[in-house]
Amino acid sequence: MANEVMASLPSVETVAEVFDSAAAGHEIHDRFFRIANASMHLRIVGESLIEPLTRALAHLATEPSDKPDLTINCWDRATSGIAPPLPPLDRSLTEGVATERGDEGLVFWGSPALVADSIDGWVLWRPAFGAVSAVESGANRAWHWVEAADEIRYWDVAAPFKAIIHRWARSRGRQLLHAGAVGTDEGAALLVGSPGSGKSTTSLVCLAAGMQYLGDDYVMVSTDPEPQVHSISCAAKLEAPQARRNPTLMPTIWNAEHLGEKHQEKAVAFVDQTPGAAVESLPLKMVIVPRISGNSATTATTLSGGRAFLALAPSTIIQMPGSREHEFAAMGDLVRQLPAAALQLGSDLWTIPPVIKNLINQCQ
Repeated sequence: MANEVMASLPSVETVAEVFDSAAAGHEIHDRFFRIANASMHLRIVGESLIEPLTRALAHLATEPSDKPDLTINCWDRATSGIAPPLPPLDRSLTEGVATERGDEGLVFWGSPALVADSIDGWVLWRPAFGAVSAVESGANRAWHWVEAADEIRYWDVAAPFKAIIHRWARSRGRQLLHAGAVGTDEGAALLVGSPGSGKSTTSLVCLAAGMQYLGDDYVMVSTDPEPQVHSISCAAKLEAPQARRNPTLMPTIWNAEHLGEKHQEKAVAFVDQTPGAAVESLPLKMVIVPRISGNSATTATTLSGGRAFLALAPSTIIQMPGSREHEFAAMGDLVRQLPAAALQLGSDLWTIPPVIKNLINQCQ
């Protein structure tokens, strides 16, 4: 059934034509952002999508560009009454939401993603979430459709256009990673690991300690001429119990009303108002693999590049629909260029930042 559905997904050309019909008679709102030294132009039909699709990008806002590197055209059915032509779908693909167990029994939610890849471009349909993304061949133009603004899930508010940015980055020799990153004026450390490993907690306690923040879950990296890490979101996420236990890490929670058992959301905060935080890019100095240790103090030990690769690559590939083998090679090249360390996270969270600062300083 899934293969039949993918074969009948709309083409990129069809998605583009549907957007033009949806945009007719509606005001288009233009927003410009700078990601990884490139210009991104959002064209949004109506007002309702502006906040959920741009809030996490606020720290990257820039002046309009006549020749953006990437243009994303956005619309929803609620505003325009128009949706891409999607095939009938087996209900099991919308109801069969997968769960994954991480440390402390945490549950992480996912969904089937159906991808059609052709010479003309790439189309992604996430049926459980009512969202379609399309990128034309060459990756200069893209389209993004949702049912309605109020149906956008919290993780898509925290990291909007993840699939599109992934595809666009790949076409330009950059890589979107399932990783966090924090740094100092000397450079940044990439925080990698599976869900529940402590990436978000580590990122946020470093932010609270005055370090620079580039992301807690997704960042972009480039390696030419030297490794750099680039922010794609100023959102931060924590499991709700962790956020409640450590209010200094997330003083302002965006979705506080949705943290009960009914919604099962992570707490989301936007950190761009924190002094010195949410920088655009930093030189990348090392890879850190955090793990919850059960000890009081945080310690670090040297880690092989192979172990760092195993912590980074599988979770990135799983979370990026349409990934290909050469992306494994790109991540392998990255970890070979950088030293790596295992970070045994202590229960005293404030012992984490000094250890990471010291690791970064040792790379100078």
